[in-house]
Order: sequence, then C-alpha cells, then structure tokens
Amino acid sequence: MEENQLNKEEKSGIKTVINLVCRLTDLCEGFDESNKNCIISTKFKILFTIDKYTSVTPSVLKEEVSIAKSNLAILCKKFEQEGEIVKIKDAIDGRCVRYKLTSKGKKYLQNCLELMEKNFVTAVGYKNNLQDIKTCANKLVCLVNKE
Repeated sequence: MEENQLNKEEKSGIKTVINLVCRLTDLCEGFDESNKNCIISTKFKILFTIDKYTSVTPSVLKEEVSIAKSNLAILCKKFEQEGEIVKIKDAIDGRCVRYKLTSKGKKYLQNCLELMEKNFVTAVGYKNNLQDIKTCANKLVCLVNKE
C-alpha cells in the first residue's frame, strides 16, 4: 500500500472528523467573516449529508446543514439542475420528497473527500495519530449530538 493511501478504518475516522467539522462550523458561523475560504462549503455539507443518509428529506437536511428552508430549496434546485442530486417524489404522497446523490454528485463528493484526506494526512500526521484522533472525534460528536 502506498504511503498516502488510507485504509477503510482511516477513511472512516476522517469522515467522522469531517462530520464533526460540519457540525462545529455552524457554531462558529459569523465569527470571522474574512476567513470564509477555510469553512467547508454549504455545497459540500449538503452533498455529504445526503450521502450519509443515502437519501434524505428536506427537513432532515435543513436541520443537519443548519440552513434556512428557502436557501436549501434554491441550492437543491441548483444541484439538481447540475445533475449532482435527484429529487424523488413519494409514490403515494407527491408532496413528500427525498434527495439522493447521482453518480456525478458522488464523484464530486469523492474528489472533495480525497483532497481533504490528503490535506489531513499532510497537515496533522494523521496516520501516526489515528486512534487518538478517532477517539477524540467520537467523544466530540457525542457531545455535539447531545445538544
């Protein structure tokens, strides 16, 4: 295995950290408007959340991403037009919808995750600290989810 390639457990740990960053970013929103380029994009957060649930309702997505319903609708329509997500209407109740990633959306998300994994390995020596980071991230996720 190549030095920069990660195994399944390591990728899972990084996804846990990314999930935590998505949640914690919401807590820090607005503190440093000049540093927006360091905050994970709303597009990534939406696609990451849809992927986490496989398919998701707008109300769950709104809660997970912490975004206004109107903004979410606009962004999801844009991502749908770009072919990254599909809106699936319930067969019985057409008012109920779920969003699901397309192969294009999965590819975009995978490219982002690979770049983040590479940056993460480089920035914090992730491979040397896997268990400590995973344990800490899991504890923080539990704390955030209690709120």
